[in-house]
Parts: sequence; structure tokens; C-alpha cells
Amino acid sequence: MPDIFEAVVPFSRERMSTEQMCRMILDSGQVELRDIAAGELPFEYSASKPGDLRFGPGYILIKALVGQDEGFFPLVNQLAWRIVDAGLQFDAICGNVSGGMIPGYLLKLYLTYIWRKPVRYIYAREMRKAHGSREMLVGVDNNPSIQDGMVFGDLEELVNNAQTTCNAALTLRAAGFRCEHALTILDYDNVDARARRADIGLTQISLVTLPELLARAREVRRWPDEVIDDYLSYLDGPAAWRERNMDAIQRAIQEKEQEAHHA
Repeated sequence: MPDIFEAVVPFSRERMSTEQMCRMILDSGQVELRDIAAGELPFEYSASKPGDLRFGPGYILIKALVGQDEGFFPLVNQLAWRIVDAGLQFDAICGNVSGGMIPGYLLKLYLTYIWRKPVRYIYAREMRKAHGSREMLVGVDNNPSIQDGMVFGDLEELVNNAQTTCNAALTLRAAGFRCEHALTILDYDNVDARARRADIGLTQISLVTLPELLARAREVRRWPDEVIDDYLSYLDGPAAWRERNMDAIQRAIQEKEQEAHHA
């Protein structure tokens, strides 16, 4: 008889290769790159405060995979094995609002099943601006299963500049928990993110990095080499990329303002 968990939740003990996982993400339809040199406008990323110019040449919507069972379940399943194979142990998982909430809960289920012990779950809200207080951690208070000193892994489905991830880790620490590892499906692995994590002693566990994804995209000729190279240059220095492409950013801002005016 199959285990009841495996009868309900897609589960595999096989480890997928990086190439397989990259192909799965590329084939999801949730990866888009723009040719800025040819006149296309850059994407605007979420800003932590008004006036921040968070723009870049590509956009990847990992959170949208919740609607694609053939990609969502295997990737979270593989993240669970990545944690196990790294020899890590967590008492609980914290999912970051919004994109980390559902994969975070599914990860908790996978780890509970693999480890054959309870793994708790909470979620962190409003982590974009700055690390918050205990009330930003939903599921903690008046919950006897959540104890001070518990070891948390903080999950975000995609990490770009790592600000939200670091804010959540600091919030967990301030609330009396241990959080030394951030978990994600896709890590941009840009220089700013690496610096932020290093500053607070946070280790990133990821399934795929953006350079790995772009290497696979180049192999299958998904986009022209120069478009991929531009995205890689963004990872080497987001601020320098924005400075080089300020004209395109200003055009994107103007177009957004015009759309809002005519709405």
C-alpha cells in the first residue's frame, strides 16, 4: 500500500539535476528578458521605499508556479532534499508574504514526511521595508508548539536583492528564534544580495541560481547572447546597470505615469 502522504502529495526520492530544474523553470512561461539596447523598457521591481529605482532587464515569476502542479511540487520537493542533503535540521519554516507562503507550507509538509517528525510553520508579513517585531510573525503568539530558541529556515520563493529575506531573518532572531539559513527556489545571486546576507551571517540554500538558469537559456538559445549578457551584467552590479540604463528607466517611469493618468 502506498503511503497516504504520497497518495495525496506528489513526492519523489530522486534528485533532479540543475539542468532539469532550469529546464522546468524556463518551460514554465514565467521567465522574461528584455532587450534594453533595442529599445525595450526594463522591468520595475518592488521598491522598499518611495523613490527607489529598482529596475532590471529581466523578470521571473516563480510565485506563479503555484498554478502549475507539474513544476511547483517537484521544485519544492527538490528543495526539501537539498536541505536534507546539506545536513540541516529545522524545527520550523517561516514563509515570507506573499510568494513564500504556499511553497513554505508545502516545504514544511515534505520535511515533516522525510524526517518523520513535526516541522512547524508560520509566515512573516510586511518584511519589505525593515525588519519588524514579533507581531509580524503570524502563527507565533498563543501557540504552545512554537517555543523560544526554535531553529527556523526562512523561505522566499525567489531572492533578488535579499532585503526581504534578511529582514525576516532579523525579525525571527529578535523574536527569540534562531535563523541562520534562508531557503529559496531561485536565487539571483547578485552582488548586493551576497553582501546583505554576509552582513548578518545568513547562509542561502537555493535550488537554482540565476546565472545557472541563464547558462541553460544560452545553451538552448532562448534569447540572444547579448540580452543574456546584459542580465548577467546586472547581477554583477545592479546600481551600475541602472546608471548605464537611466534613459530607459526614465522612459519606463514616464510610461507608467502616463498609464496612471489615463486610467
